[in-house]
Amino acid sequence: MTKTILLTGASGYVGGHIIREALARGYSVRAVVRTEASGTKTKAQFADAGLSYVVIPDISTADAYEGKLDGVTAIIHTASPFVLAPKDNVKDLLDPAVKGAVAVLEAAGRFGTSALKRVVFTSSFAAVGNFGAPDYQPGRVFTEADWNPATWDEAAATTNGSFAYCASKAFAERAMWDWMKEHPSVAFDLVSLNPAWIFGPYVTDPAGIEQLGESSKAVYAVLGSDKVQDPDFCGCADVRDVADAHLAALETPAAGGRRFILSHAFNWQRAADASREAVPELRGRIPEGTPGSWPETYTVDGGRAVEVLGIRYRPLTETFGDAYRQLVRVEGLS
Repeated sequence: MTKTILLTGASGYVGGHIIREALARGYSVRAVVRTEASGTKTKAQFADAGLSYVVIPDISTADAYEGKLDGVTAIIHTASPFVLAPKDNVKDLLDPAVKGAVAVLEAAGRFGTSALKRVVFTSSFAAVGNFGAPDYQPGRVFTEADWNPATWDEAAATTNGSFAYCASKAFAERAMWDWMKEHPSVAFDLVSLNPAWIFGPYVTDPAGIEQLGESSKAVYAVLGSDKVQDPDFCGCADVRDVADAHLAALETPAAGGRRFILSHAFNWQRAADASREAVPELRGRIPEGTPGSWPETYTVDGGRAVEVLGIRYRPLTETFGDAYRQLVRVEGLS
């Protein structure tokens, strides 16, 4: 019997790579999209009989999934609001993230069949790190045992959109684990993946630079910059490795009930060094900085995913080399 994945956030950066990898492994994918136009575009992008879509304009309630889970053997929930300049932190970020996450589990419990065995949630290192710390936290090693310590009141009141977003990921993930504890008799289990900053190429070239997501905008902004940016998030994962991890999370029995950080060492100087090596034709546009030199910062331990899920992290030369080659093509279209 063909295994069918229900995938939220299917039209997104990560979602596209998950679709491609899942289809390549012989899965059927039922993509959740907000509009008919988005579904048509997503289906045309892959042109594979194993891909279908369902339109759910609002994923914040379990009722929206009624009739959508027939035959589904697994759910991958990647959809979550990504707003770095919210007008209202609670309305634009916190509530939608939590409600959308819990709704998936409630829907799985109410409408899923006995064939549904696992839900994989795309959380984030944002749910792990301490982003209110005043410095780089040198010597600190973050693992799956750590949680972002932000409180709801802090996240609701902050004027720092990035802080609020990071908190929203923690609240959403905690809400899912709490739901699972409160419903121990359900037939499925939960896996959470916590990737750090995600870089790498899109499945297909975007129509123009204006179509880039936040991480790709940050990579593109390096071109022509006069200096290497100071460290910010000190871990990253290639989008293709993140997609691989989602499928491995479905296929690895030992993954059930666990969190997995997806990350290896990153800072902008490391990225500059790797990029200048991978795409030497862009050395005139990528600042050199001080090769091999950066301040001591916290580190992110992504080893559990290697050990349990069996993934391998692509080197930065591959991630940024492929990203820049695509960005240059897209730049020529803009």
